[in-house]
Amino acid sequence: MVEVVVFDLGGTLYLSEKGVAEGNRARFDRMKGMGFEISWDKYQKLTERTAEIFDEKYAGSVKRFEDGRFSDILFDLWGKEVSWETKVELDRIFREEWLKNQELRNSARDVLQFCKDKGMKMGVITNGDGEMTSRIERDEIDHFFDVVVCSTDVGAEKSDLDPFQVFLDSVDVAPEQCLMVGNRMDEDIQAKKVGMKTVLLEDDAFERRPVNVKPDYRIGELKELKDIIKEVC
Repeated sequence: MVEVVVFDLGGTLYLSEKGVAEGNRARFDRMKGMGFEISWDKYQKLTERTAEIFDEKYAGSVKRFEDGRFSDILFDLWGKEVSWETKVELDRIFREEWLKNQELRNSARDVLQFCKDKGMKMGVITNGDGEMTSRIERDEIDHFFDVVVCSTDVGAEKSDLDPFQVFLDSVDVAPEQCLMVGNRMDEDIQAKKVGMKTVLLEDDAFERRPVNVKPDYRIGELKELKDIIKEVC
């Protein structure tokens, strides 16, 4: 019997597309304001290639949440020398707009309330830091969660399994009594390796690294989680 439901944030409870778009626009506008001569088309091509390199370099590392690292690669690709302070400022601007424009899924509150009404404990395991989890307070859903685990607090990302173990230690239940819900095959579904049951939300699913595990359940929309909860609890 499942007693605890654990959620990822980005791509699961939250949609990130608008946030990424607004963050990129804000960073571009600030670069123009700083006097950098760059077209929107050039900027988009640079950020796309930067994202590819960034993912390769920092995959599985909590360092990818440190401001300055993305812009460091961007300016290196562009062949421009700027101060680290400038890079930090530009990444900070992106992060602020990205977080501000994160959109809670329409069905998220209903699903969380359903789980609560079933008497289940709930938690969050997310790659990121406390600033990134502050959105659950902003949207007034923090009261649903008994435990929130951030990768930066643990010092490891979900691909390394440590955040899942820290969560299990916090709730003090057997792994098979926990259900991890997420959109990342190479991160969230790794919870299966520590014995947790897993649900892949397929409408925003992706992976950066090949994996050899499969989710216990697949859903096309978050609201379908309620059917699984009825089955397992």
